[in-house]
Amino acid sequence: MIKPLRCFRLALVILFTSLPLFGVVEVSPIFTDHMVLQRGKPVPIWGTAAAGEAIRVTLAGQEHQSRAGEDGRWRVDLSPMEAGGPHELVVSGSNEVRVTDVLVGEVWLASGQSNMEWKMSRALDFDLEQAIAADASQIRFIPVKNPGAQEPAAGVKGAWQVATPETLADASAVAYHFARVLHAALGVPVGIIENAWGGSSAEAWVDREVIRSREGLRSIHETWLEIESDYDFAEEVRKWEEKVRQWEAARDAGEAKGNRPNKPQNRMVGQHRPGNLWNARVLPVVPYAIRGVIWYQGESNSSRWNQYRELFGTLIQEWRAAWGEEFPFYWAQLADFRTEAVFSETDTWPYLREAQTLVMEDLPQTGQAVLIDVGEGKDIHPRDKLTVGRRLARWALHKDYGFGSVFHRSPQLRAWRQEGDRVILEFAHTGTGLRALETNELVGFVVQRGGQWSTVSGRISEVDQVTLQLQGTEPVEAVRYAWADNPPCNLFSMEGLPVTPFRTDVD
Repeated sequence: MIKPLRCFRLALVILFTSLPLFGVVEVSPIFTDHMVLQRGKPVPIWGTAAAGEAIRVTLAGQEHQSRAGEDGRWRVDLSPMEAGGPHELVVSGSNEVRVTDVLVGEVWLASGQSNMEWKMSRALDFDLEQAIAADASQIRFIPVKNPGAQEPAAGVKGAWQVATPETLADASAVAYHFARVLHAALGVPVGIIENAWGGSSAEAWVDREVIRSREGLRSIHETWLEIESDYDFAEEVRKWEEKVRQWEAARDAGEAKGNRPNKPQNRMVGQHRPGNLWNARVLPVVPYAIRGVIWYQGESNSSRWNQYRELFGTLIQEWRAAWGEEFPFYWAQLADFRTEAVFSETDTWPYLREAQTLVMEDLPQTGQAVLIDVGEGKDIHPRDKLTVGRRLARWALHKDYGFGSVFHRSPQLRAWRQEGDRVILEFAHTGTGLRALETNELVGFVVQRGGQWSTVSGRISEVDQVTLQLQGTEPVEAVRYAWADNPPCNLFSMEGLPVTPFRTDVD
């Protein structure tokens, strides 16, 4: 449940810090030509004007009045609208602002790190997608590009764009494929707020004070206090300039090794510092009306997987508190990556994946797209973003849009037991049944007996059961499946959704 006092505090922060003050009527920079507004919900429109100025807002037959406060800020809430358009938003006072080609439909915020930011131009089948994008004009997207900050940013930097064969190259591939499915299924405009930053850490997307106040997360805050105490970006630049001079001298002498040194990034305004993206990328978007959030992140936090369950859960709760709404929040579980291995106790990505799964169990209106089959061992950025977008869209269609026949959830272990020289695994969310890909023998399972791990073979024995064959009847202490950064695994539902990686020895 969203706590009222928390909502009130966040509302005050957003109201008093999200926009600069102007003497003329302005709308928040997020309201631009070609935007999409959320259907079926009240739609906040806000901006600035001279203190006390009367404001009139019209759109789609609605007219609303407001008056700028002493701080120059004003806001109106449009009544819920049906999908449609194009409309024109007119805001008038001492001057008039017109925003044209406004559509009403479904709006989702797409956030995370580089796999969400990944452009269509670098994704699989871009040439094909570009060739069929002529009918995508009702899909719109706005990129948010604000640098990190410890104070709330004044609006967003970006403008809404229409998806066309020409603009498609720069669109988030995951978000675009997600939007394509929604648009085709719902027949309404779809707007995507693209708000991802490559390499970003989850703590950057959370209010720093919240991180400091949580016992399980306080070490993140303390680590950054130490970094900040003696961080000198100017000195880093000076050292970089000296390295460049040395490299150029070696190049001129024909002795240069490697590429020209890259200029350092200022960590104080980057994507890792706690609170930086909360202030720069989240608060400036609030309270823009959205249906929900899709998320792809975790790679940058994998070495600290033991904090991720609390950190990610906190992130979701804080975002919902900022909007004052328990909206759906769906994410991509980390795909397979690095050298293939059947099993590893020391790989970190399996534990991060587990933390993601546990957050789904902790919080309502959440879900994850399992991607253990779409990764690339040598590349942290798998090019197949179509599968990612479609699996996320399955959740939205089933949970939010009434498509009950669309299977959305990967199978998950429900129970297990040993019967002599066999282990019986029971799964939930199996759709119309389980299937093994490529071979009838199931791979990716290991069992622990006498403290030692060994691989075992398996087979599908019932519509929702798998039987593992053991050597002997020694008691099994634990079972794990797909437990490595890049595990071989071939157990799926009939609908093509991979079984969720698991371990039975959860701490």
